[in-house]
Amino acid sequence: METHTPKYRLPDHGYTIVRWAHELAKGRGAVVVEPDVEGIRRPDGALAFVDAAPFKTVPDGPTSVLRELLDLEAREIRSWSKTGFARFHKGAAARRVDRICRKQGSEAAVDWVLANATAEVNIGELRDRLGARLYDAGGFDEDYYRAEVGRCIEHRRRRING
Repeated sequence: METHTPKYRLPDHGYTIVRWAHELAKGRGAVVVEPDVEGIRRPDGALAFVDAAPFKTVPDGPTSVLRELLDLEAREIRSWSKTGFARFHKGAAARRVDRICRKQGSEAAVDWVLANATAEVNIGELRDRLGARLYDAGGFDEDYYRAEVGRCIEHRRRRING
């Protein structure tokens, strides 16, 4: 499992969820969580919001946390993309980028921005936005999302063990 996307080296949030599970369950959590994440990963390695959309609550498992992170990712890419377009095109371009990101993944959205932007965009800034700063965009911090993964694992453990 890769820590970043291959083309633009953006953080892979699926890897983040698996790493948190591994840390929380002292190595055993990754065995439980990784099949869930890999189950929604596309053949090209992309994670897209539409594939995680059905997983909304703790009983749905750690993919519900991944869903939240992919939603935040789409919002951040949408916001970042506006710097590459003129004033009257920002809104339409941002909506298009949001749709592409949610349907095809972050790399497809960045591809579209780079191909269509009329001004310079900074990939380094996007990497920062999708890294540790991503959690702040959701109004929480990394510890909150990590704890949610723990709750999902505990819920699954209780359900399996009765």
